[in-house]
Amino acid sequence: MIRSMQWFPAAAVILWCGAAAMAQQNPPPEGREIEVKSTLDGEVQKCILYIPSNYDPAKPAPLLVTLHSWGGNYREKGALAIPEAERRGWIALMPDYRNGNNQPKACASPFAVQDVVDAIEHVGANYNLDRSRIYLIGASGGGHMALVLAARHPEIWAAVSVWCPISDLVAWHREHRPENSRVKKEGFSAGILRNLERVCGGPPGAGAAVDREYAERSPIHFIEKAKDVRIQINHGEQDDLVDVHHGQDAFERLKAAGAARATLNIFAGGHTLKMPEAAAWVEAQGARER
Repeated sequence: MIRSMQWFPAAAVILWCGAAAMAQQNPPPEGREIEVKSTLDGEVQKCILYIPSNYDPAKPAPLLVTLHSWGGNYREKGALAIPEAERRGWIALMPDYRNGNNQPKACASPFAVQDVVDAIEHVGANYNLDRSRIYLIGASGGGHMALVLAARHPEIWAAVSVWCPISDLVAWHREHRPENSRVKKEGFSAGILRNLERVCGGPPGAGAAVDREYAERSPIHFIEKAKDVRIQINHGEQDDLVDVHHGQDAFERLKAAGAARATLNIFAGGHTLKMPEAAAWVEAQGARER
């Protein structure tokens, strides 16, 4: 037993060194930065675009769109999404949509929604895109945006995989007030309150115009428009950043609207995105029915 305990660490070192050497010889694929001008206001949004090594202009290629988190940007998810796209021969797109959610043109505004649509149209204008297989993945703030996009543009998506989404901004504001917050990360809840109030013009209840902004950016109020989309909602039951009820409530609203293709997965864990599982799920859904 002593010999075995001594041998395994040495073998692990050898295996680790070998893996490290292979990683240096075969670094993960990277995308390239592109710029797309908004068709609404002309502002330029940057994106990361990846074209798979086996891309054939004569054959339509599926597209994987991956959204950034609440305070992130277009550079955030490439390391997760690009390997999944490469192994499947998909084009990968990581769009920006007014950067983080800290000003009125961000956070599921009409401008932000159109930024994603414009980025997809840019890909379609320059590459042979299989429009029946456009897949969407988003987590956290990206999950919030994925729900919004599924409802605002259900005609685009073959499948949407959503992780730990915010579905109700008024509820999320309430849950991050000092007397309610369960978040241990210092400054996180205060930052969320600050962002929401910058986006919507004040706290909930500050006036009719403010409340309208919260409602129009909260997918819980219009998610039924995504009832015909193949949509998977995943939420960790220990999530302390976005309470699990957000995912559950969105699913229940979909089911009440008659959604037959929506699924809910409550998993043991916290605030996370499992990209291999998300990519495998959207792939399994196949092409969008016309």
